[in-house]
This record gives sequence, C-alpha cells and structure tokens, in this order.
Amino acid sequence: MTAGRIRLAAVALAILLSGCAGAGATGGHTSPAARSEAPAAGTSSGTTSSGSGGTASQGNGATGNGATGTVGGSSAAPAGRIPRPAPARLPWKPKIAVTARVTPTCVHPGQTMHLFVTTRPVAAIAYQAVYSDNRGGGGAPMGAGYGGNDSGYATITGYYTSSWALASNAPAGWARVDVIVGYQGKWGYTGPKFFVEGPGLAGGC
Repeated sequence: MTAGRIRLAAVALAILLSGCAGAGATGGHTSPAARSEAPAAGTSSGTTSSGSGGTASQGNGATGNGATGTVGGSSAAPAGRIPRPAPARLPWKPKIAVTARVTPTCVHPGQTMHLFVTTRPVAAIAYQAVYSDNRGGGGAPMGAGYGGNDSGYATITGYYTSSWALASNAPAGWARVDVIVGYQGKWGYTGPKFFVEGPGLAGGC
C-alpha cells in the first residue's frame, strides 16, 4: 500500500471515529454491538504490531513463510524471483497494538479469504489487500478490484473479522493485507501475507 493509500485509509478511519459513518456494508465484519467471541483457530499467516516501537514483525503461519518463498511445505520459485508488493510506507508512527492473520495463506483465484484482527475494543479498522503487482484489492481508482478492501469496528472485546472472494484475474505471487487501526487519535498497523498461485508459481495449495 502506498503512502497515499494509507493516508486515505486513515481518513476513512477518522470518519468512522467521528461517528459520521458506520461499519462497511460488506465482508462479514463485526461492529461494536456484535458478538464478542474470539476468532476460530486455523492455519494462517499473521503479523503483530508492537504498538510502541513503530514497527510490525512478520509472523510465519503454519503454511506460509515470507522469508524463504515456500508455502505449505512445497518449494515454489526461488524467493528472489517471486513477485511481491513493495513494503508499506507509513506516514505516521504506529502506537496501537494490533495482531492480524489471514487464512488460507495459499490460495487460487476464486477462493474466499478470511481476515481476523485483534486490537483495542471498539477500535476503528480499515484494510486493503495489496497484490504482487502493487495494486490494491479495492475498486478503481485506488485498486484493481482483486478483492480485499473494507472497514468497520472491532467488537467490545477487540475482535474484527472480514472475508472476500479473490478475483479470477488476481496476479500470482506474494500479497499482503495492510490493516490500519484508529483508536483515540492514535494509529496501529500490521500486514499479514498470503500467496496467490498461478502459472509457474505453485505454492502447494
């Protein structure tokens, strides 16, 4: 996600926080009045933001490894040759702790993706998937319509969930979900990864 996209997401969160807009209309996400149970356990790739140091640490789920370029225990193309999005550039220092995971971590176009976020209670949340061609999952002009773009609120216990269908033309390679949290005038960020299979790029899905 470019700095411009992140700024726009921050603006969207500011609107949510001001009460001028409710949670997004799609994606199966939760709202402040929604259920409070924790997300179900499952195979996933997750990241955790420290909320204090301004950095996010990439976690490798049971079926994904962003460092080696392998997925599901099978060797894909050499890591240096697998296309992936550029690193996120944040226009602010993250100060809110947030953990997110995405499942499945290895997908084919047309499959359904699920995002699980844990953060502060009733925090405003916006996310956008960024694919290997550096284009976003939202619609034009800020994205290519591949899927993965929504906003809403965490539950009273700090959970948020959302889902989307991966478009048939989603590019193969590594992808990332840029998750931004707004809470009491402060921001948090994390970016779990997943792998899109395609011609010549088998990840072992």
